[in-house]
Amino acid sequence: MLHNLEFHISYVSDGEVRKKTFLESFENKDLKIIVEKKREDNLTSLKMDIYPKKNIEFKKIYGDLIFDFQDKDKIYANGYQSWTDSREFSIKEKMKGISKLALPVAKKFNLKSYGDYNFQKYSRKKGDFHSYTYSYIRRENTYHLFASLTEESGFTVIETSSSNKRVRISKDSSGLNIKDQYTPFQLIYTAGSEEKVFNKYFQTAGIEKPQGEKITGWTSWYNYYENITEEKILKNLDNFGKENKKIDYWALGHIHQNEIINDKNPVITYPGIPQGRDFGEKEKKGFYLVELTQNNDPKLDFIYSSKYIWKEVDITIDEKNQIKTIDEILDHILLKIKELFNQDDFNYIVRWNLDIYSRHISKIKQKNEEIEDYIVNELNRKNNKQNFVWSEDCNLNFYRRITDKSELAKKDKLFFDIIDFKEKITNDEDLLLELKEKLGDIWQGQSDLENIDEYRFDYNKEIEEILENAENEILKKLWEERGE
Repeated sequence: MLHNLEFHISYVSDGEVRKKTFLESFENKDLKIIVEKKREDNLTSLKMDIYPKKNIEFKKIYGDLIFDFQDKDKIYANGYQSWTDSREFSIKEKMKGISKLALPVAKKFNLKSYGDYNFQKYSRKKGDFHSYTYSYIRRENTYHLFASLTEESGFTVIETSSSNKRVRISKDSSGLNIKDQYTPFQLIYTAGSEEKVFNKYFQTAGIEKPQGEKITGWTSWYNYYENITEEKILKNLDNFGKENKKIDYWALGHIHQNEIINDKNPVITYPGIPQGRDFGEKEKKGFYLVELTQNNDPKLDFIYSSKYIWKEVDITIDEKNQIKTIDEILDHILLKIKELFNQDDFNYIVRWNLDIYSRHISKIKQKNEEIEDYIVNELNRKNNKQNFVWSEDCNLNFYRRITDKSELAKKDKLFFDIIDFKEKITNDEDLLLELKEKLGDIWQGQSDLENIDEYRFDYNKEIEEILENAENEILKKLWEERGE
């Protein structure tokens, strides 16, 4: 099958885009490509080596072959990450990418790194699928397996298109510059029963065949993706019961926190995540290793696995420090790094939240954004080498302490008017009653309906706090803007 693979390559050399289509080895003024093909014992193998004669930049490199798909064929797609499907598809199905409606949300919350949605094109057509490293086309009990033996040179993507009767094998190498030998493909093809083709794959790749008793499992994600409902879960559980399938372990998902719900049989956990991805997944991360054996209690161990730890650090610098320059702020943070991060061997990615109280704010002329950028750059430049502490972000707030409010009111009529206005509102019972009538009753949380009155908001208390906070914010801003 691989003997019929027609290759296409496009690359940039001397500032010019050049293309070539070929079946066998060839050589030109830019590069030499050697294609080796072997066929033995129901296994076809292909290896491609590229020897550049000068620096070249890849645009695309892929091979196409014709495959006569039939209506009942099943195609296995090996997903890129846990966020993409790894399962068999019927050629009448579509491979779902991320919803177009969800794209703005994904961009806002930096979810583009999940799955392969931002770099692999989803045609959204029936019968079009893509798979990573290996894929098979199953016709009844015969498996046609296409597989890569090396991913060191980039991901191997295997695309199948039943409408075009095509299998395309490409290497994720766009933008790659090479000046030395490069091996984009080491491929095999074999056909037969499931056991035979995968045994052949493992043997050729030098992978030891897994041993042990088969484990039965089920996941809502790969069966229903985001279209999961309580009704669907209960229906599947009912089927488990009919098949007399005993569930020994429930690994709950979606919530990226580790928690043990039940440590007896059946074990129920939120197993955690091996690595946090952003500041929404802060602190040390890991997962539960659950060991289940017959006639013994389950054993649960939590394994810390995060190589990098996302952490937010709050720092308040009081007026007594008399901050006058940006470098003085920097010195405070460097001292905090020594205090917090010299006790372990973890690597940290940090966001610094700084509240700085100073009478000398007016002497610092730069804008907050400029100061924040400077602090981040200087921290990473001065980072000590014993521990990895990368400063990712900085949020800076300057304040001046407000003196006694009564003294403010005596010195300045504007301050007096603001304080007096707040007092009048607080003591105006008619206004408070009108506000309550317009808002209606409000309860906090979901509670026992028989005792619901216990959970009503205390209007007077809540409104008093809101007015107090509003007054403080206004006075603080005015105080900061007016200076000493």
